[in-house]
Amino acid sequence: MSEFTRDLVLISASLLTLAAVARSFARSLRRDSRQHYGLGSGSVFDAFTARYGSWFFGLVVVLAFADHLLRKSDFNTEVQDAAGALFLVFCALLIWTDRRLANHFDHYQVEAPALMTVGPYAWLRHPRYACWIGLLVTLTVALGSGLGFLAALAFLPLVIRRVRLEERFLLDLYGDRYTDYTLQTDRLIPGLW
Repeated sequence: MSEFTRDLVLISASLLTLAAVARSFARSLRRDSRQHYGLGSGSVFDAFTARYGSWFFGLVVVLAFADHLLRKSDFNTEVQDAAGALFLVFCALLIWTDRRLANHFDHYQVEAPALMTVGPYAWLRHPRYACWIGLLVTLTVALGSGLGFLAALAFLPLVIRRVRLEERFLLDLYGDRYTDYTLQTDRLIPGLW
């Protein structure tokens, strides 16, 4: 695949994914009048990541695109094409995850929220965060940006911190139901963690 075609596919997929995710959550927020925004955004248990995580994510993407435009690729074409294909898979997984989340926040009651265990949550406890990592890593490699790839790896501690805080919060909220769920699922990487 030519570099121009790959870039066009990556940019188009990024924009379509962003639009789909924004649409899911805009619909959910409209329906519940922002009642569950604090929980859904994670600001209830992790105000730092809720406030700055998206900015960091965006900076990594901008850095990767800038590095791509200014320098020769740090990866060979076959690796870039494979990463581009995986990027599209992560785009689809993120859309699926966010649609499930938006529907979940549409339907649960504040007094007795349901534990999300369907869709991608049947396999991973944090599929959205897994998608964030997958998107950054595959995008930076598909763009041939070694600098972007290193910045994507710097995003990992932020996500791991978020996962640990969220798990503590969910354990307090759901107790034994969450403990049982953790025995059936992995956190971010199937079969590993």
